Amino acid sequence: MSDSEQPRTMITLAEAVELYRAMRCLETALAAHDLTVFQLALLSSLAAHPDAPIGTNARRLGIDPATTTSGVNRLEKRGLVMRRTSSDAGKPRDRRYVLVDVTERGRETLAALATIALPPMDEAQERSG
Repeated sequence: MSDSEQPRTMITLAEAVELYRAMRCLETALAAHDLTVFQLALLSSLAAHPDAPIGTNARRLGIDPATTTSGVNRLEKRGLVMRRTSSDAGKPRDRRYVLVDVTERGRETLAALATIALPPMDEAQERSG
């Protein structure tokens, strides 16, 4: 395997700054929708994998199932998702097998957040400095 084929494990300082800027812009956009980065990641995963149980989405995101369940609780209270049981999904009744559907409001929220624009570097530096 040549050097160009090696997986990158480090980023440059400039890339780190760009990631930081992107996260700040994302957090600002999410605040307008009263969401956290974790909640957006969870909502996106649930929308992308509608027939996957909560535990599967937890593994996809690399987080603890209990944390995922807590996140789903918060999204459900806000009307962004809705739980359904295994029997609703045509499977034998099993309380542990819970599917989560993204509601119309959740899909609208995802659509509104689909394109978050980053300000040009000069503009971001002027605001921070």
